[in-house]
Amino acid sequence: MKNKIYVVGSINIDEKISIDSIPKAGETKHGENYHISFGGKGANQAIVAASLGASTLFLGRVGCEIQGEEAINEMRKNGVNVESIIKDTTAYTGRAIIIYENMDNRILLAPGANNNVSKHDVEEFIDGNMNDILLVQFEIPLETIWYAIKLAKKKNMIVVVNPAPAKRIPKEILKEIDYLILNQSEAELLTGEYPENIENCRMASNKLHESGVKNIVITLGEKGAFYSTNNLNGLLPSIGVNVVDTTGAGDTFLGMFVYKLLEEENIEKIIQYSVVAGALACERENAHDYVPTLEEIEEKM
Repeated sequence: MKNKIYVVGSINIDEKISIDSIPKAGETKHGENYHISFGGKGANQAIVAASLGASTLFLGRVGCEIQGEEAINEMRKNGVNVESIIKDTTAYTGRAIIIYENMDNRILLAPGANNNVSKHDVEEFIDGNMNDILLVQFEIPLETIWYAIKLAKKKNMIVVVNPAPAKRIPKEILKEIDYLILNQSEAELLTGEYPENIENCRMASNKLHESGVKNIVITLGEKGAFYSTNNLNGLLPSIGVNVVDTTGAGDTFLGMFVYKLLEEENIEKIIQYSVVAGALACERENAHDYVPTLEEIEEKM
């Protein structure tokens, strides 16, 4: 692969605990399976793409505490180019508290240094060329993300946006997006349509196309993923898996998507790989620590 993936996003320390039910106000409950690892949507997606073999560069910020250095080392170990990660002397490394209850997860974020990723950082980082990919999520300041998207388009890069956590996107930014990959709640926020079936997916996608988005992928959990381009749309089903932990499924989907986008023009094939990768990630506890191999994915396709 000659082209590169530039990821601008978050780095977090993830602290996870499992519990049978969420405590009520003033109540204390015992949890189990406490686990600490390195995450952040940006970092997770970069690690997946790099682990699969893509040339992946990452821009983000960590604090100067030992956990920040360990997070950088974890990304480096997985093949990510970490030369642009900044050690921030004014903030701590971001934290994500993941509460896992009855096969579902709730996440609390404390952004820390992620909030300081700036336009200047982006200017120093993005030097891509035509057909290089910019991948962004919404766990850093939105004005920095909008600036990164505009700069990437000036360089004729392919812009892939994962609007998570869900935020509204200005119309002038929507038309700059080549691939918008979002889940059901994010689609509802942006379009007013909750995509629970193919017809709702088409309605939501049409509204996004009208705003200028070229290609749309809506992830539907165990149902698979719906895609829509200017002349093609459809639903690609997932595979049956023994779900243990859904935490890393979305980031695995995104990392695989941009990896395949570097080498594959067929949108259906790209999504097939991504859907299977996301599903397989659900079979492992602490799924964001595990990246399915291409061989494992192809066996299930």
